[in-house]
Amino acid sequence: MDNVVVGIKAGLIGGIAWGGIESILPEIIIHFGVFGNLSTVGYPLQFGSSVLSASLLIPLVMCVLGIIGGIIFGTIFAAIHDKIPGKSGKTKGVYYSLIIWLISNVSGLFGAIYTYGLILYIGSSFTANLVFGLILGTLFEGGIEKH
Repeated sequence: MDNVVVGIKAGLIGGIAWGGIESILPEIIIHFGVFGNLSTVGYPLQFGSSVLSASLLIPLVMCVLGIIGGIIFGTIFAAIHDKIPGKSGKTKGVYYSLIIWLISNVSGLFGAIYTYGLILYIGSSFTANLVFGLILGTLFEGGIEKH
């Protein structure tokens, strides 16, 4: 039971990080990065536009989804921790999060139109899952108290 509590706590913290990265990284890349100042639909966006103003709720929603997903995946991680390959918590966490990333992304790729938006989504979700796995594994192994 102690492992489940630790998994929930670690998943909660990792989920917040996942949500933040998943919501902010695409915005940074879109507006300042490789694709220039283009939206995922391909037209220029100015800061302060109604599209961007409406998207200010996206980080909040993604963090809430990250918290919910983090608790769920943290609980599952606690249940299967001993069966995951690897010796350290970080290795197990990264391995686990990459499996989650593969399952969630490969299933959505069939029939997808390959655009900058899809590439951006895959890259940002990979980064967010990697950070989630590092946090989850590190905190589960000993970075968070059981009680």
